[in-house]
This record gives sequence, structure tokens and C-alpha cells, in this order.
Amino acid sequence: ECWYIISAEPDAVIYKGLKKGVTKELFAEAVEKGNVAEMLAKVPVEQGQCHFLPAGTAHAIGPGLLIAEIQTPSDTTYRVFDWSRVDDTGKARQLHIEEALESIHFDASGDNLSVTTAGRLIDCEYFKIDKGHEAKGCELPLSPGKMKTLIILTGSGTIAGAEGNHVDPVRNSTTAGIRQKQEISNVVEFKVGDTLLVPAAYEGAMQFADDTQYLTVTI
Repeated sequence: ECWYIISAEPDAVIYKGLKKGVTKELFAEAVEKGNVAEMLAKVPVEQGQCHFLPAGTAHAIGPGLLIAEIQTPSDTTYRVFDWSRVDDTGKARQLHIEEALESIHFDASGDNLSVTTAGRLIDCEYFKIDKGHEAKGCELPLSPGKMKTLIILTGSGTIAGAEGNHVDPVRNSTTAGIRQKQEISNVVEFKVGDTLLVPAAYEGAMQFADDTQYLTVTI
């Protein structure tokens, strides 16, 4: 998975991978003592950064952050530490300590994980993320071929789809059928914070009413 930092308060951090020298034994001991956070690499973050988190990376989000999380389609999460939190009844959430200890990559350091801010943010075998920036009044074609997920970071505009309207075949001396000219329809407005799913067969254009930044996710 990856985290794109949409907004960050001053001194905001994420926990990304392990500190150098942390072994499976040291980590297991920290779990028992309740000080797992001391084993994790604390990374200061800023708005506009994209942090890649490969499978097997211990990670956590600090306070004061709004993040877009993009990941492979999996519901498997092994929770090894929950900051000693409990619900209103005093019950803690389920932990998956044994599974987590078998899944964490103890030979990898958080120092080696990528941080990007522009262009192609992530290019892995599971998904790709591109950051786009278009000026007010611009138009960007949306070509068919791949499903896309658009996450609007700033600005606003519309997506207008070109939809073919069919008529019944008409017999005459020169043709066996007529297809009407494509017309613009299905206009969808978008604004900051919206996420839009664009089907693979969709053809149209994004039209920008304001200076706009957005993420495009493809697989």
C-alpha cells in the first residue's frame, strides 16, 4: 500500500518500517512490554509526499494527518500493537501478534522505502499512481482501455462523457445502417475530496473550473 499526505499539521509523523538493528526477538520483547513504537522508524512528513509501504512493513499513522491510502484489494491486516486503546466498554481490539511476527520483514529498514512528490508517484506490480496538475480552463481527454480511480486534491470541474446513440438500421441504396453522431452527456461535477471511479470503457474529458491537482490510480 501507500500513503499520500493530503494535509499535515506541524511536526506530524508516520511510523514507517523498523529502526536499524531491530530483530524479531527484540520486537517480540517490545510487544510484551507494550513499547512497540520504540522499535519503529519515526518519519516526519509534509503535505504532498507519497510514502510506499510494501507488504511486510510495520507501519502506523501519527496524529494530525489526512491521508489517502491506496492498496492492493486485500482485507488482511495484522494488528500487532494498538497504543493500549480500549473502547467504551474497556475492551481492547484483537491483536494478531503471532501472524505479524511471521509477516514483518526484519531484514528491511524504513530508510530504503521511497518518498515521491510529483509525476509517477508509485509504479509497482499491483498498482500505479500518477499526480496530475491542470490549470483553470484546461481540458484533459479520458481514453478508454483501463479502469481509473481519480482522487481530487485541489480545485474543481466536470467530467463529460461521449456516449454513442444508436438508431435502428435504415435500408437504402447506399448503406445498411446509420449511427448518429456522438453527443456529450453524463456530466459529473467534482470537487476537493471527491473520489471518482472511471470504468475501462469510458471515454470523455475532464474540464477544470479551477487550478486542480489530482491522483490517478490504475492497475
